[in-house]
Amino acid sequence: MIFKEKIQVSSRSEPSCAPLPDTPAAASAPAADVETASERYQQRFKGETGAWFLQEQARHLLALLDPWPGARILDVGGGHGQYTERLVQQGYDVTVLGSTPQAGEQVESLVASGQCRYRVGNLTDFPVTDNSYDIVISFRLMTHSEDWRRLVGETARVARHAVILDFPVIDSFNLLYPVLFWAKRIGEKNTTRTFRIFKTRDVVAEYGKTGFMPTACRRQFFFPMVLHRVLRVSTVSMKVETVCRRLGLTRIFGSPVILRLESTPRDQAPACGKDKEASVCPSSGGRTPNIQHGMSNFQVRETCE
Repeated sequence: MIFKEKIQVSSRSEPSCAPLPDTPAAASAPAADVETASERYQQRFKGETGAWFLQEQARHLLALLDPWPGARILDVGGGHGQYTERLVQQGYDVTVLGSTPQAGEQVESLVASGQCRYRVGNLTDFPVTDNSYDIVISFRLMTHSEDWRRLVGETARVARHAVILDFPVIDSFNLLYPVLFWAKRIGEKNTTRTFRIFKTRDVVAEYGKTGFMPTACRRQFFFPMVLHRVLRVSTVSMKVETVCRRLGLTRIFGSPVILRLESTPRDQAPACGKDKEASVCPSSGGRTPNIQHGMSNFQVRETCE
């Protein structure tokens, strides 16, 4: 039996990803952001439960962006437009980078009205200069990227201050994915794709090579999103997830993760004590970290590993 969706767990022992081969087969394969921006994919977020998913995603993103009001943002693979309008409403200067014109269909109205910009380019070789954006964000892309390490390198190259991105993690109900596969197929109506599951420490280590250090990590949901889709009762889902968050279960076993990494720590450490949902804090008290062998003296707590 061939499953349409397959788990790949990122590991440090995994060899560095090479550029995709320049072959007709590789060239004809649709980029990850094309599917994410498609009308078919948007169906996964229709209804009250889908709206709640997007609301939670935007809430976490805006909280992590709070230190940089009005920042110039590059949203890599963000043609899905799931939070673009919220960002521009909050005063952020947003440019979306997509692999093709079609990958930007969901933000066409915002672009046409001059509220944001859309650029077409290679998602592992951005057509922009170093440090040209204050913040680089990327959601629903790295897990489907054929060369996630190159994506990491490019986001770090372009970001002046910080990178914020999301990805599914293995220390969650993703451990039970083979058992839950049938529910995922039913709940997501055959819109599933091959995706990679990460260990947060591997992503942190890769960014450490570029000088970026983790300063906050938020886990979105304790229970798999597909279970909420199958349940189709958003009020129940919201109450259950609220209880899990208050009990601290989401910080330990939630997924996907939204990770923020900064190029140079700000003068004061992030207020992790005030942010009850953030589970990464610098152990250096905000001082410039020492980078050795791609790691740093920032601690990634167990809740984010």
